[in-house]
Amino acid sequence: MILLKRVLREPLIQFLVLGALVFGLYGLVSDAPEPVQNNEIVITQDTIEQARARFAATWQRQATEQELDTLIDALIVQEILVREAEALSLDQNDTVIRQRLVQKMTFLLDAAAAAQPPAQEELQRFFDENADTYRAPAQLAFDQVYLGTSPDNAAISGTLSALRTGAAPQDLGESTLLPAQVPLSQYRTVDATFGNGFFNQIEGLEDDNWSGPIQSGYGLHLVRITDRVVPALPDLEQISDRVAEDLNRLRAQDLQQQQIDRLRDRYVVVFPKGENE
Repeated sequence: MILLKRVLREPLIQFLVLGALVFGLYGLVSDAPEPVQNNEIVITQDTIEQARARFAATWQRQATEQELDTLIDALIVQEILVREAEALSLDQNDTVIRQRLVQKMTFLLDAAAAAQPPAQEELQRFFDENADTYRAPAQLAFDQVYLGTSPDNAAISGTLSALRTGAAPQDLGESTLLPAQVPLSQYRTVDATFGNGFFNQIEGLEDDNWSGPIQSGYGLHLVRITDRVVPALPDLEQISDRVAEDLNRLRAQDLQQQQIDRLRDRYVVVFPKGENE
């Protein structure tokens, strides 16, 4: 009984019941003859097992016989209302239904590409042609001393000289919430912290040597590169799954367009006079 109440509170079930009432009222007031339709609803063992599996996946337990009967009854009501809706042509010119049909057709077209895994030669050629996509980005680790927004030349040269002769970085510069030490990071992370373009400015600096000043979004800095990872292209074997996924996606798009073009040839598109002439 608890499950039945819970099922009846479901928006889909409420919609189906409301739909049944609407169709019943339509039948009472309409003079049109009932459309001829298949009045046999077959509940197969597969249908029952699917309902049982959906219940177990949702509630993490097996359904009782009463609960299973309630689920099957809901499926029967759904099938009845779908057939009646189709008989009344309620599926015609419905944007949501049309979008769903387009989506299902797209899935069918995409499945053709997924069913044909690329050959190793094709995979290698795609990898070589798109090497920049798979190249590991550069990373930098560095220390920085913040000099403020407008330090004078004497302050800059004095601080730089002190750092190069072994002075502790934390004892120099202006107070800031910016990190004094940055671990190996890609340009997105560095630029998100110091401002756009900061990574590119420090990428060419000499390792293990204080340099600057370097302009950030907050002011000027002296920087020492402590570690770096240069851009590198991994072996195809290391990322073959990713490359195959990208290639399959591209093949699916191409195949889909070919199939759409082929299907389009079956149709004649008629526009109002004066349009597309």
